Amino acid sequence: VNTDAEGRLTLVDAVHYIINNENVHEVIDLATLTGAALVALGETTTAVVTNNDKFYGELKAASEYTGEKVWQLPAFDEYKKIIKSDIADLKNSGGRFAGTITAGLFIEAFVQDKPWLHLDIAGT
Repeated sequence: VNTDAEGRLTLVDAVHYIINNENVHEVIDLATLTGAALVALGETTTAVVTNNDKFYGELKAASEYTGEKVWQLPAFDEYKKIIKSDIADLKNSGGRFAGTITAGLFIEAFVQDKPWLHLDIAGT
């Protein structure tokens, strides 16, 4: 548990609210969530974590049309293990490595079965 990763707690609260109180079919969240996105992709490309490749394909097509660059990061099960906790349901931070991915996967834990895109716009 990391007290410096509080932004993602606020974000999942909003995601949880819209899923449970509004009639949403898809979820897109945007946040300047991690400096790791800026380190990985610089100032030209937005990092994306998703649970739905088709939904990402729609975003990718729109990005190509507009010239806004996006890049899908891997969301393998090995990354999900990084945010597992012995004392809580999840850790809000996975530590030093794969920070943008684990931040996204933390949010994914709250989207239920909705197609979802997380855009970390820290660099863009």
